[in-house]
Amino acid sequence: MKMKMSSSLRALRGFTLVELMVAMAIGLVVLAAMYSGYLGSSRTTGVGRALSQITEDASAAMGVLRSQVNAAAYSAPTGGAAGTGTGFTYNASTSDWVRGCDTDFTDMTQPIGSLACSGSGKNALAVAYEANEFNSITKLVAGVKTPMDCLGNTLTLTSGYYLSYSRFYINDNALYCLGPGNANGQALVENVSDMQITYGVAPAGGHVAASYKTATEVEAAGAWPRVVSVRVCLVVRSADEVLDAPTPYQGCDPFADPTTPDDRRMYRSFTSTFVIQNRRGTAL
Repeated sequence: MKMKMSSSLRALRGFTLVELMVAMAIGLVVLAAMYSGYLGSSRTTGVGRALSQITEDASAAMGVLRSQVNAAAYSAPTGGAAGTGTGFTYNASTSDWVRGCDTDFTDMTQPIGSLACSGSGKNALAVAYEANEFNSITKLVAGVKTPMDCLGNTLTLTSGYYLSYSRFYINDNALYCLGPGNANGQALVENVSDMQITYGVAPAGGHVAASYKTATEVEAAGAWPRVVSVRVCLVVRSADEVLDAPTPYQGCDPFADPTTPDDRRMYRSFTSTFVIQNRRGTAL
């Protein structure tokens, strides 16, 4: 009888304080491991999404710039002496198809041949060409395929042709474009924090870039008519702060020290070279 009472008492006694504390400690360790794994998985997912978004934004921005530069200087011939490019009558010049600044343009409303550079900014690029249904996105207006500018607005028929004149620049961490007839530019691609451009300059009479120069160097040499390609570097950032701390990244200059941002976003630089496929006029 005593043995049975002792067993019953032991069964009713429950866990001791030490046993409860050990069980709680084990439980906390398991919870901490699960939480750590969740955080690691969440961080990895966030970084993966950020990389995907950065790549998509860079691809979109480069795609717009590539299509514009590739079409630069195009104009359908309308007669005149062979090779004079008389179809492109804007500013009565065959040399004003691409122009840039190592800063912003002072007044973007000016014609491409009259653009001047300001004292600050992150590079700006202007591109002009005759637009048609083959080199531009079009919209059907009164039964006519009408080319649109970089902002999706239809161009105006002037002197028998449509002039596409776009100015690209960086503003508020976005790639902006100002099209013809617009009072203000609009953002095309968000999360673009910097743009650096150099220009491939061909020797007189040549058609292949012998060297790449900044806009300031091209202007000083009077070499805009000999620009045959444009090299663009974009620094694109993640939309959200996905890193644990500000992390240095390599900017557009591969020989410069890495740049440390003031936020926890991820930054990546992308570089691409675009060829001007249309060679007109006698300026070369």
